Amino acid sequence: MFAIFAVTKELGRGINALLQAGLPRSLWAEVCVDDWREHTSRTPNSDAWGRGLLGFARHNYQALKLTDHELFQAAETKDAWSPPGRHP
Repeated sequence: MFAIFAVTKELGRGINALLQAGLPRSLWAEVCVDDWREHTSRTPNSDAWGRGLLGFARHNYQALKLTDHELFQAAETKDAWSPPGRHP
């Protein structure tokens, strides 16, 4: 049973690595923004929302090492952040 869990975990890591390399970083940033929007009750476009997005990305998408700029650019694309270039 433990061997099955170990193999499953390793397969998951392999698939994750392939997805990281196969999808553009901008798409990953948009996925992260969408995920954050589903999990937060903070007001969009507020400094608290922006700080929360950064923490959420660092905790849940740490392997991608998304930059603040990439995340806020994605949030702007998703109409969750303005004006362009503003960071909390």
